[in-house]
Amino acid sequence: MTCNCPKCHATIELDLPEVTEQGTSATCPSCNASFNIYRESFGGRAFRKSAELSCANCGEQLGPENHCRTCGAPFPDYVVAGLGRRKAVRKVTKLELKSNPFQRKVKYKPTLPTLDEAMNLEGGARKKTQAASEGLTKGKKIAIALLVVAVIALGGAGFYFKKKAEDNYIKNFAQATYAVQLGADKCRKVSQKLAADWKAKNDAGQPFTPRIGITDEKDLGIISDRITDLKHSMSREPGKFEGCTDKLGKIEAPYNKMKNMVLNPGNSLPAFIDSANKLDAEYNAGASDFKGSIPTEALDRLRQASQHYIGLRTLFK
Repeated sequence: MTCNCPKCHATIELDLPEVTEQGTSATCPSCNASFNIYRESFGGRAFRKSAELSCANCGEQLGPENHCRTCGAPFPDYVVAGLGRRKAVRKVTKLELKSNPFQRKVKYKPTLPTLDEAMNLEGGARKKTQAASEGLTKGKKIAIALLVVAVIALGGAGFYFKKKAEDNYIKNFAQATYAVQLGADKCRKVSQKLAADWKAKNDAGQPFTPRIGITDEKDLGIISDRITDLKHSMSREPGKFEGCTDKLGKIEAPYNKMKNMVLNPGNSLPAFIDSANKLDAEYNAGASDFKGSIPTEALDRLRQASQHYIGLRTLFK
């Protein structure tokens, strides 16, 4: 990890297994100053300068953001270096008495104070007023610091949930695109097999009832149900991906036509082959429009997903 010497500000590389809140002592190799390195929670950042802090997760220097720019950890604990050793605070239980058992009655003299006593009383009153004013100022500073921490926390929470919603949406969007592409490829293979079997029976002069296999029909049903579930989870679009769900229809619509064609092939082989060719061309045109209309970030995420979903790679050929 990297930190700065609190005395000479030299950059120091440290290899520490773990830095705790009690701290770990170290010596600067440049100025030989002894200092203590300890860990604090995110809430203490309002009282620290950003240049003094290092991320407790990856050890890199933190900036003014609510997350680490290097490892991306939200609201990270940080590591700070200070001269000397931190004094251990001993916990002592304070005894609270409801009444003073040693209280004695004080007899007051009905005499006026002397001039010196009056001056001392006046000076004490001024000191009390000044102490109260300083206490009020300190209280205001603490309240402002707490308010700053609260604002930072709220802003960071908003950023975190917004980023999470965007990640969930684009993940479901990539899976829905993959499901449509998988269904289209399935329809192409089924239609080619059906046309080949149909032609072979016709050439042999044998009767033939065009119908796809039960397994293929079941697979197409599973794919369609998956697309419906994913689109339901994509009902709320983040602003940066607005309209992506509707643009998915550029390939979903021709896919649905291809699925209906193989489920209901009709009675004419030439008509079936002609419909298959036209729908294949329609799907390819829709895929080209789809890739050209979605945001660049969404397209990049689809390309990344194609490394995992092999069937999605045919969309980018």
